[in-house]
Amino acid sequence: MNLLQTLPDDCTLEEIQYQLYVVAKLKNSDASIKAEGTLSHHHVEQRLLAASEMMTLSTNDWNIFIKSLDETETMPRPKLSAAMKRYKDWQKA
Repeated sequence: MNLLQTLPDDCTLEEIQYQLYVVAKLKNSDASIKAEGTLSHHHVEQRLLAASEMMTLSTNDWNIFIKSLDETETMPRPKLSAAMKRYKDWQKA
């Protein structure tokens, strides 16, 4: 096995197990990519941004916030509109 030859002679069983775990995860990831494809950088960035925004507000808070904006918005607010769109997209995903 090539992996064992790359490890130092004094490595522990835990280090060997970890290296085998990493190799297995990489092989599973490769198989998953071939079967399911990948996400674009932009898509991942949007999902992470939406997730970080969700960490600060609960779903109920977001719904109240969106409703109040819908009722009172008289001028466009690009950043708020973008955040609301990301939240709605995140809800659908």
